[in-house]
Amino acid sequence: MGVSKWITRKGDVGQTARWVAQAFMSALTKQIIEPKNCETREGMQAELEKIVAHALDVRFSAEPNHPSREQITRLYEASILTEEVDLHDNPPHLITMYTEVIIEEMQNAGVGDAFIYGNPL
Repeated sequence: MGVSKWITRKGDVGQTARWVAQAFMSALTKQIIEPKNCETREGMQAELEKIVAHALDVRFSAEPNHPSREQITRLYEASILTEEVDLHDNPPHLITMYTEVIIEEMQNAGVGDAFIYGNPL
């Protein structure tokens, strides 16, 4: 792993990816999501939306009406990173590296590929 990737892993990108993974595991543990619903693309989308809602409830618990809460509704890591580190203002090679770190951090936390990529089980 290069220095840039190590710094990315330790900075906002890595921290956000770990937070997303923790929110996923929390939603799973608290039975907020129903894994059986993830056998279809529509079911997977519905369960991912539940995870996002749970993560936002946790993240904005001290300020439930925070303006960013309304902006972060679709893609977990992409929306959060757009808010925190202006993901799409970076050159393509950094976006690729950030995406790699996000996926690796979520995999390291035990989040399955189906949930990471939004594919049916």
